[in-house]
Amino acid sequence: MSIIRHTKYKTCNKISIRLFRKIFTSSANLMQICRGLWFSIKSSGHISWGLKIGKGVKFEPGGFVTVKGRTYFEDDVHFQLGAESKIVIGENVWISRGGHICSMKNVEIGDNVMIGEFTSIRDTTHSYDNNGIPMKLQKDITGSIVIESDVWIGRGCLIQSKGRAITIGTGSVVAANSVLDTSVPPYEVWGGCPARFIKQRI
Repeated sequence: MSIIRHTKYKTCNKISIRLFRKIFTSSANLMQICRGLWFSIKSSGHISWGLKIGKGVKFEPGGFVTVKGRTYFEDDVHFQLGAESKIVIGENVWISRGGHICSMKNVEIGDNVMIGEFTSIRDTTHSYDNNGIPMKLQKDITGSIVIESDVWIGRGCLIQSKGRAITIGTGSVVAANSVLDTSVPPYEVWGGCPARFIKQRI
């Protein structure tokens, strides 16, 4: 009798675990759908259904955002846009937690790009040239940033345009904790503060 009861208990336990997993998976999928819808409503561009969004992702509405498929924003990624800005993000892009993208004009990210945690990408900076005016009251300087496909940007980097166009070429690497304000040719490794050429990848 005890063997039968034990068998029934094990069977019930297995069913309960399977049911819990189905409910948990359904809830997680529902949360992903809700986050995707929220992001689509907030932006005025096209958001693919393949986008996965972590917790605490912030989006300050403003310009135009397009995100293609199989892209993942980890927790606490922050998007900050101006009224006329444009952000385009390609397929299979990974933006790690704590990432910050600030666009007042144009930021483009190609396919298969990896962006390390706590990295800031900004196409604008603040002027400080006039000593007679408080820096807070001086104008913004805006450029554009294009990150081509198959690029790896390490943890804690600052990629910033200072009024000119910056292109990070296909297949290039920006080492962790680098500060980059200039273009990088394809298939090169750059690093440092300010970032400089380190070596060729091929």
